[in-house]
Amino acid sequence: MNTIVVRHSKKNILSYNMGHYFMEFINLVQSFMLFYFYEAEIGLDSWLVGLGLIIYALWDAVNDILFGYVFDRPNKFTKRWGRRFPWIVIAFVPMVFSFLLIFTPPKISAQEAPMEIFGWLVFSTCLFDTIETIFSVNFYSLFPYKFRTNEERLTSASFSVYISMIGIVFGFIIPPMIVVFGDIDSFILMAWLTVVLCLIPFPLLIPGVKEDREIIDHYLEKYDKEKKESLIVALKEVFSQQSFVIYIIFVLTYHVLNNTITASLAYYIRFILNEPADIMTLVSVMLMIGSLVAVPFWYRYSKKIQNYRKTIMLAACVMIVFGFLMSFIGNIFVFMGIAFGYGLGLGGFIAIMDPVLADTIDESIIRTKKRREGFFQSINFLDANLSRVISSVILAATHSYTGFIEGADVQPESALLGIHLHTGIIPSIILVIGVLIFWKFYPITPERSKEIKEKLLELGI
Repeated sequence: MNTIVVRHSKKNILSYNMGHYFMEFINLVQSFMLFYFYEAEIGLDSWLVGLGLIIYALWDAVNDILFGYVFDRPNKFTKRWGRRFPWIVIAFVPMVFSFLLIFTPPKISAQEAPMEIFGWLVFSTCLFDTIETIFSVNFYSLFPYKFRTNEERLTSASFSVYISMIGIVFGFIIPPMIVVFGDIDSFILMAWLTVVLCLIPFPLLIPGVKEDREIIDHYLEKYDKEKKESLIVALKEVFSQQSFVIYIIFVLTYHVLNNTITASLAYYIRFILNEPADIMTLVSVMLMIGSLVAVPFWYRYSKKIQNYRKTIMLAACVMIVFGFLMSFIGNIFVFMGIAFGYGLGLGGFIAIMDPVLADTIDESIIRTKKRREGFFQSINFLDANLSRVISSVILAATHSYTGFIEGADVQPESALLGIHLHTGIIPSIILVIGVLIFWKFYPITPERSKEIKEKLLELGI
């Protein structure tokens, strides 16, 4: 019996990719402002901020794997609505309102009551993460299950870059448009505006995340015939797959670079370039333009060479070069040019990530004869959150050892050196290591990818 392949209109593919807007927007605001807000504005000790974000990531590690395992199984909604669609719709509104709590801590002094502020940081981020995991695991798991041909995956990936860029730009632009350095209430207003700008376009997502009847029926038929497995068995099988492990290591280093640069921008612009918060808007616009200009090139290039492995490594190298240069710039106009160059690589990396992951998931299916999209995606999210731990440690350690003064308007020369280091130099070196590992050990070549697709058709899974 042949596998089910359902063709989708570009309008439907575009609708699905609205999910990238929400995830990029919300997560970028967090990456952009969270560490800075609690350290530089609230005045919480650097290591307490870092510890709070580490606990957040460890909690995410638990619920990512658990939810990924649970949501791969059918439930009472599956026969009518599918595995993913009900959870995506149910989780969305609670997710955006729980995000609001992160930027509305109790109005008490972090110096007089540090543990109360620390407790709020842990509570609010873990609550948000729990609900966000329900949404994101199910949304991202739809990609390899819904889009099964290289053509649709590339089309969706190209749409995802443009839609993601809107979320990224909003994530960069909204904070500097609203926040004022030294005014905590402006951060609360920023969080409210983020919520509103997510709620308004939410209906546009719904048609794209509805599951095809043919695929639902096909899945239920296959699932009834499958031998059920334990969580431990699933973990062993997933981590025995070389292509997925190498992909996870590589993407971890990408996230470390991107998260650390994002978290560093407010520090760099305020303390190194001595510019107001709204200058971050110009920087983000240049990054966006670079990404959007690059997407058609990356799309055509990838389609021409049919080699995701080579394309994603090239995009990573562009990010490394311009990310490294960010640490050495003292002029805002040159800095904007560097941001444009960084965007050229970022657009390509985002465009190719999903197709590369889909290849590893397809390979797993032909190895194990089982579909575990949600489980793979949950580990992928764990990877992204582990990168937040590493980024938090980089910032906390650098600030601690270079004498950053929490809540101060002026920083010593040693602290300025630390900001230079964590803005680009340290995370760029980490991505260099990731590229080398991926180049040496990632096994899915174009020939292997073609072989996997043919085997899937034979198996009818």
